[in-house]
Amino acid sequence: MEFPILHISCNYLTINMKRSSILILSTVFSLSLISGEAVRGQDTQNLQGWDPVKASNIIGAIDWCMTNSNASKSDRQIYQVFSQSASRILDRFIESDEITQAEASLVQDRVKNQGYYLGLELNAAECNNLKNLVVNWTPWQLVTSQDASFVVEMPSTPAREDTVSTIQNRKFDWILFETFIDSSSNPLLENPEYYLVGYTLLPQDYLASNSKDEIFDAFGKYILDEMGFPELKSSEREVTTDKVPARIISGDAYGQSTVIVMYIVDNRFYLNLMVGEQEAHFKRFFRSFEALDFSNKKAGL
Repeated sequence: MEFPILHISCNYLTINMKRSSILILSTVFSLSLISGEAVRGQDTQNLQGWDPVKASNIIGAIDWCMTNSNASKSDRQIYQVFSQSASRILDRFIESDEITQAEASLVQDRVKNQGYYLGLELNAAECNNLKNLVVNWTPWQLVTSQDASFVVEMPSTPAREDTVSTIQNRKFDWILFETFIDSSSNPLLENPEYYLVGYTLLPQDYLASNSKDEIFDAFGKYILDEMGFPELKSSEREVTTDKVPARIISGDAYGQSTVIVMYIVDNRFYLNLMVGEQEAHFKRFFRSFEALDFSNKKAGL
């Protein structure tokens, strides 16, 4: 599976600034736009650092922690996510005949009953280490751009590109930030994830001669064509959040859920795009986005 990734590099600066923000909370989730029918990948490549014994041990250890560590409701949800991911990995090893289901079950039962996994004694501290492994596997970062006047959370450090596009016979200068998370380096993901935040200014004469709907239509078509997405199955939805015009396009692309959110804030056009399967990641990405009005602008990202 491949995404149309931009192969670019970026320099980053620490920015201290005052800001007044326009908070935008996406309605992606209340509209139930994340598909539950994402096609599962067929890649059977062993994930980095994992083998059938480790996967079996991890599943048994999680079972022990959920039974013996007085885990809170939120902790149990984290353990369940990790257990499901480890089970998918183990299924790949079983399908490739690297371990049998019976052998894997014996390992899991031994760990759960004896309280030892991979040579470590299971206790509250070790269970907490397992939980933190899930939470911090791909560290999220707050990405701030004064040039593009926004903040957003993205997993890992995004790459930046400054580019120019032609839409409706007009040239638009874009600032793009993107992150690609490869499933081969993150056992919590069965398929890769792709994140993109884009920004451009809309000239006043362009705004005066085009309605918001016409702008969304033109930019939406350009984005879908440029990214090489197949036709998305779900219909477009138009929403207004905090009186900010926005449009959402969603569906399945590359065998996963795809959500595109476009905003118009004054004369600024923003694009948030994600391809993935983890609902929690969709929520964190879209809900963290804020369009900003910076004062005393300095050099940004």
